[in-house]
Amino acid sequence: MIRAFVALPLPSEVVDALGRMGRELRELDLEGRFVKPASIHLTLKFLGDIEESQVELVAQAMRRSCESLVAFEVRLSGLGGFPNLGRPRVVWVGMDAPEELYSLQGRLDRELAKLGFQPESRSFKPHLTLVRLKSRRGVDALEEFCRQRERQLRKVAFTLGQAVLYRSILKPQGAEYSRLAEARLG
Repeated sequence: MIRAFVALPLPSEVVDALGRMGRELRELDLEGRFVKPASIHLTLKFLGDIEESQVELVAQAMRRSCESLVAFEVRLSGLGGFPNLGRPRVVWVGMDAPEELYSLQGRLDRELAKLGFQPESRSFKPHLTLVRLKSRRGVDALEEFCRQRERQLRKVAFTLGQAVLYRSILKPQGAEYSRLAEARLG
């Protein structure tokens, strides 16, 4: 079995900027698992465990989802938390995303449903996970940190033009990802 998901990889300059932000978040003394900058991506669909024989079928569904869309620009929109910043379990960077991103995610969900994957029950909220918190330690300073960084984040815009089917191997030091298939938009 292969633990897999479909995501949009980020440009290296965005990964570097998010890495710097992650280092600043560490200074707040948050207790949690910080996502390695190279592992930050925009998840479109988590598939869970799939058979190796399904990889090519999923890749084809991903390519069909991408074929009539073109690359699009997104803009970072600030920091937040799930379920909220008052009691966060996850700290994330949000996005102002165009309709093309929502269209891509919806197409992918429909194509994968034809293969037996459950459609998403929650509405799609594009975000980039930075930290998965284990406790409330340092959370008091987090809200102020998020407010201070919002203007800085809103300046970051970039283009997304590729979807990737990733394999995820869980390890004690964090998940390790490898590319199984790729699809260009357009």
